[in-house]
Amino acid sequence: MSLFRKSVLALALVAAPTMAFAQPATEARFIRIEQNAKQEPIALQTAIAKYTKTVGGRTIEVDLVGVIHVGEKQYYDRLNVVLKDYQRVLYELVAPKGTRPEKGAKLEFGDPLAMLRESMKESLKIDDQRLIDYSPASFVHADLSFEGIIAAAQNRGENAWTFALGLFKDFMIASNRQRSLQRPEISEEDMKDPLKMRRIVAQQFADSGGESMFGETLDASIVKDRNIECMSVLQKELAAGHTKLAIFYGAGHNEDFDKRLKSLGFTRVGTDWLSVWSLVEVTKN
Repeated sequence: MSLFRKSVLALALVAAPTMAFAQPATEARFIRIEQNAKQEPIALQTAIAKYTKTVGGRTIEVDLVGVIHVGEKQYYDRLNVVLKDYQRVLYELVAPKGTRPEKGAKLEFGDPLAMLRESMKESLKIDDQRLIDYSPASFVHADLSFEGIIAAAQNRGENAWTFALGLFKDFMIASNRQRSLQRPEISEEDMKDPLKMRRIVAQQFADSGGESMFGETLDASIVKDRNIECMSVLQKELAAGHTKLAIFYGAGHNEDFDKRLKSLGFTRVGTDWLSVWSLVEVTKN
């Protein structure tokens, strides 16, 4: 892979979270802000969306366990408990096939999101997804490598230049949408207040609704191509006879996963919610 192509992909991965936030508020299907009885925000939450279908008298359950890559330690501790309940956990990680990270190890494998995550951790006084335990045998890598993402784009007729131009167009559209929300600018003083920053970032996540609305170029390469790979792994695991599985991906992938599961005959039957971080206090883990 050329350095230019990898640089373009890296730019897309960095830009994707910002562009996802730059959307009008929608029904929070996979991300929400929990409120108290006075309608005051108390926590940012992600969904565990449950899907089932019956095949030959057997009930098959596939849960979309959406995750945000930075959060409080208690959030990842709870996810570690939840994920033990599945026969197979199909996890995302842009890395060579079969990569299994050690708990606490860096997950980036050349992913420039490392700097962004470290910045968010510092400003929000928070931890990150490296607290997830990927060691159980039930965990199955179900994602593409950098090279795989590029190959998938090329198979759709993309090249480095069309990808870069598409990314620029997506960014401009997202910027216009962000301005239409008329949200106040983030000041230097805001950035010094972890609780205020948590509320600002939480609202941005909630505005996205957890939907994969990254724009046409990003949606194809950063969401859909990787989701297609994950669904291929899911089909293999279902064929092997497993009946209780989790797809453990960033919550922004789940709007697309929802459509793909329903196309296979699954029905969404319920939702549990996990708190990512508090919006009423900051306690450094």
